[in-house]
Amino acid sequence: VLNAGTILREIDGFADQGAAYRNLKAPIDQAMDRLTLRKEKAAADLEALYAVYSKEDRRRMAVREHIPALGYALSKWERIAVALNAGNEGNMQRLTDPKVRGSLTPAQVQAVLASLDERDAGLVQSVWDYVGSFKDDIAARERRATGVEPAWVEASPVVIAGKTLKGGYYPLKYDPRLSTLARDDEAQSMAEALQAGRFGKAQTKRGHLEARAQSSGRDVELDMSVLHRHINQVIYDLELSEPVANSWKVLQSGPVRQGFMDAGRQADFDALELWLKDVAEGQMNSGDWINKNARRFKSNFTAAKLAFNLGTVAAQVTGLSQTM
Repeated sequence: VLNAGTILREIDGFADQGAAYRNLKAPIDQAMDRLTLRKEKAAADLEALYAVYSKEDRRRMAVREHIPALGYALSKWERIAVALNAGNEGNMQRLTDPKVRGSLTPAQVQAVLASLDERDAGLVQSVWDYVGSFKDDIAARERRATGVEPAWVEASPVVIAGKTLKGGYYPLKYDPRLSTLARDDEAQSMAEALQAGRFGKAQTKRGHLEARAQSSGRDVELDMSVLHRHINQVIYDLELSEPVANSWKVLQSGPVRQGFMDAGRQADFDALELWLKDVAEGQMNSGDWINKNARRFKSNFTAAKLAFNLGTVAAQVTGLSQTM
């Protein structure tokens, strides 16, 4: 089976580092190298965030406990997710929207926050800070793409365990298990989303407002895998969105497309299209598969973290099964 490298090398007359390779694949190969380093750093960063808890603490935090003010049980991780969504006005509005089944009242949100301790408060603010640490890279990408730096989601103060936290942005996600609309959103092409830089833009004020505008009637997803999926998507977006979009433009340009047709290489053109779409979708879909399935095991922070290094997971399958 011919791969993209083989096809491009043949187009270049079997020369190494030819024009076709340099313009279509080399920038993506370089971005993939940078992405590997980013994923390794992100996995270490996330593990450091959770280091405030012992392994035994983390296991206990996955056990659901009855919350009298709610009338049902939530795990500590789910309560932390509630706190993370209280850090800006948009998420808080969605969390307390009375038109949404399963929404909370402001008093119930406060009851959940009151059940958290000082360590939880530190984790919550650390997560907001970590998500916010990508702002400079996102801003630089937007300046290159549009010439304008975006406005950002404004933080709202939150009090936990007697500490006033400054709040921050947290990705607003909707539970696909409970919402047909959310499942439809997930079915949309990740390739198109990546080329548009949608994942990075979600952190901007405009992107956040668009997410809210599409959210009518949907249940907010209270799961720590939301954090991991967001980080995975953002770093993929930052490294791959521009190279993929540029390679797509080159491939789809009139002279290049016509050149393939004139040479009777329609099959090669189609294969390169599929390759570019796979570059955009492949690793993010793989990471999301692990995140989604990790929910079943209720201690998903570890399995979701492993999604950042699928090579390690593949090489240590028994390690993954033991973790789950």
